[in-house]
Amino acid sequence: MVVPSRAVMIGVVVISVAIAGFAAGSFAGAYMAGEPGTEYDPLVAESYLQEAVTQAAGELQAEIVALQEEIEALRKKVDDLERKAASSAAATSASRAQSSSSGSQARSSSGGEESAVAGVPKQPGKTGVVKAAAGANLRTGPSTEYETITAVAHQTRVELIASMDGWYEVKLADGTKGWIFGELIELD
Repeated sequence: MVVPSRAVMIGVVVISVAIAGFAAGSFAGAYMAGEPGTEYDPLVAESYLQEAVTQAAGELQAEIVALQEEIEALRKKVDDLERKAASSAAATSASRAQSSSSGSQARSSSGGEESAVAGVPKQPGKTGVVKAAAGANLRTGPSTEYETITAVAHQTRVELIASMDGWYEVKLADGTKGWIFGELIELD
């Protein structure tokens, strides 16, 4: 029986270690660099990521469109409510117009302040917030027949200037003035 020499044994061990190192290095290199077509391939991983981002962006865009449609529907409801209120207020304003001449004389003689609209008492120091979930339209006058200046968001605080036929003349924080239907404002 031939006993291998020490040099042969060391050579076999060195070659075995080299083969094991090469195999481990190949595996690690494939893992780190990503073999083409594997889950570690940077191109494959990037395409999956791009697909996920595109899908998420599409879902968000659809949700935004749905919310915009819901906002528009709510704004139409607010406009309809304002129109209904204006028509019922118009019926009562005719009866008030007859009695307002004596009421305005009484206010004027008692020293009450008047707003820019003749005969409309001021509401000094009073505030409120827009309570309508869809917000409210700020208009140039106390009726839906007046132009909309801007939309005022839900929970926006307003300063009351005057009231007329169920509408409030208000001042926003930025100084913009206009009219909002009274049922859409919660007084403080």
